Amino acid sequence: MAISWLMVLLAYTHLGGYLRFESFVRVDSGYQIHKLATTLQLRTTLDQPGISGFSALNLIMDRRAPDPVIFRPIELYLTFHRGPVDLTLGKKILTWGAGVFVSPSDFVNPWDFSVLYSDLEEFREGIEVADFAYYRGNAFVELAFLPMFRPNTYPLPSLQIPVPAGPDTFVVFMDGTHPVLPEPTLKKGEGFLRVGGTWGPMDFRLLAFRGFDRDPDLQVRYVWLPGSNPQEHPPDTIHLRPEYRPVWMGAGTLTWIVGPWELHADVAYVRTEDTDGTLPTVKNPYVYGAFGFFRSFWNDQWSLGLDLLVKRIFAFGQTPEDPMGVNALLEEQARMLNFQYEETQPSLAFHLQGSDTRDLWRWSASGIYDLRAREGFLLATLSYAWADGVSLQVGGLFSGRKGRSPFSQMGRHLGQVGFLEARWSF
Repeated sequence: MAISWLMVLLAYTHLGGYLRFESFVRVDSGYQIHKLATTLQLRTTLDQPGISGFSALNLIMDRRAPDPVIFRPIELYLTFHRGPVDLTLGKKILTWGAGVFVSPSDFVNPWDFSVLYSDLEEFREGIEVADFAYYRGNAFVELAFLPMFRPNTYPLPSLQIPVPAGPDTFVVFMDGTHPVLPEPTLKKGEGFLRVGGTWGPMDFRLLAFRGFDRDPDLQVRYVWLPGSNPQEHPPDTIHLRPEYRPVWMGAGTLTWIVGPWELHADVAYVRTEDTDGTLPTVKNPYVYGAFGFFRSFWNDQWSLGLDLLVKRIFAFGQTPEDPMGVNALLEEQARMLNFQYEETQPSLAFHLQGSDTRDLWRWSASGIYDLRAREGFLLATLSYAWADGVSLQVGGLFSGRKGRSPFSQMGRHLGQVGFLEARWSF
């Protein structure tokens, strides 16, 4: 019976995908090859009365990867429809927010910055979800359960630092390869409630999420030599590991169409376990907002989006001092992971894209610039439609190296990167 049901589904399924060759090379020094890969993506789409579904599965053969052959399931889910009710089960990308490059409310779905891609959206894959949605007119209510946690992925440091402390010296070990993850139990599952609606030119979304932070804090363990007095001597060693802690988030977005302009605001508040700012290894609560616009020009051949982003850290700088300076050291290590370097962190983000009149040439540039750290990130591409379904693309990923954002950390590890891509879509 199950096999018969599966055969019926396959008979109504549309198959598509692409075959892509890509090469990423460091262009600022040495011309080191970071990625030399061929990717086959198979996509299936199902759309029938009462049921729909989607899957995207990548087979990646990368000569530069630790595993030369990688199977990467991007999405795989089914949605069951009954009147005004939808039930979605499976692995799905949950993309939210109104920002042009970074959306503060786009918190739930993790990012993967451990592998290079030419499209920003390829830096993420779906998360397992059971999602219930009810629609009425132009409004909806959505309630979802996420049974297993998945963090953001980017290179985490492994360090060994000797630290002088008066006549003594202690050693800090940072183990970035063995993070402390939430237990894979239903009791540790996550959930969110989302409501939204459209009235005339305005659209709004409200979100409440309870679960775990996608970025890590630090777990700390002190070790003293036998006979040492913890009140008088610093620890002999301090062992640090990334740890993902509970958070609560509330967010809202508002989009307003005024003629050719789309005005938007996207604001999120994240409450962490360090509500008073006294825990050096845990990030502080913060509010993060994006305010800006989209605008199309020349018969929609060009478009521009621009945002002002502001992150405000609460209870900043409240970590108590200690005579041995351990708290200051722990806070410094934690900031390498949580990027909370300033009480107020303003930045500008933009997205620009365009094409020629025949739609053969396409170009785009997306980026963000940290006004306080004075560094940024830029993803720029130029593509040409060689033939039906065949395209060639060149571009680059350029980033600062101060380490104050995930993009900046990527710049530290990889440098400035150029890429070449050839793709056949079917």
